[in-house]
Amino acid sequence: MHGHAFGVKLFRETALSSVGASFELLGGGFMSLGNSGISNDRLDVGVTGKTQIYGGKLTLGTNLGWRNDNVSRTLLAETRRKNYTANATWQPRPNLGADFQFGFITSDVNSADSVASSGNISRIAGVSPHVSWVMRGVQQTLAASATIQSADNTTSAPVPLTSTHGVSLLASWSALVRPELSVNLGGNYTRTDMDVAVSEISAFGPGFTWGVPGAHVATSVQLQLTRSRTGNFGTDTEFAPQGNLRWQTTPHHAIILHGNFRKYHYTSAAASFNERLASIEYAATL
Repeated sequence: MHGHAFGVKLFRETALSSVGASFELLGGGFMSLGNSGISNDRLDVGVTGKTQIYGGKLTLGTNLGWRNDNVSRTLLAETRRKNYTANATWQPRPNLGADFQFGFITSDVNSADSVASSGNISRIAGVSPHVSWVMRGVQQTLAASATIQSADNTTSAPVPLTSTHGVSLLASWSALVRPELSVNLGGNYTRTDMDVAVSEISAFGPGFTWGVPGAHVATSVQLQLTRSRTGNFGTDTEFAPQGNLRWQTTPHHAIILHGNFRKYHYTSAAASFNERLASIEYAATL
């Protein structure tokens, strides 16, 4: 097999903005033949840009990409992908801000010998606000995020591909009570609709981290309760506390203890199991 390749990337950056473009071409002689370390022949074009406005309080960025895999159609069918993403960061104050993300991705696979054609359109939109403040000398941080995703699939095969739609919510609070003590509280919820079934998973749990500088000991404990449901088969529950203890014996040596307990209850089968795990590690930093 013989092949040729050509690639070029151009970038221009300033203190407040950057823009770049890339072009990559691999000829038909480049085939993976099942080796994941070798890329198939492809044509890849990309454009990226970022800028800051309003004195750096608002940052806007975008990525545009067009990629065709297996252009020579040797052994595999040609795949066409398009990627359009945009993101923004709004930071009106040092302790207040939000991140935004939008994405649109398409993928089309041509039919080939014994392979049906297929298509996919994925969309994503998300927002992540965060704020921090000090109350009675305690530094506190509150963060949250909400993400909506969808993936519509099509195929020419007799068996259709299901589409997926999901929502993810996340919130966390942390407080630095003292330099050696911090506490946290977090929860999340995910709902995934796969046409044939709906899956819901929610988790909630507090925790803390405590360190003794003089003794070079750090301890962390986390309690988490998880509930999951798929369809109308009942709700499974999981309770999983875990703890870690790190003893820094010397600046370059440490002993780490891990322990966790997990109790899982299947509602549909009216069964449960307990799991206990303990381990000890030795870490050396050269």
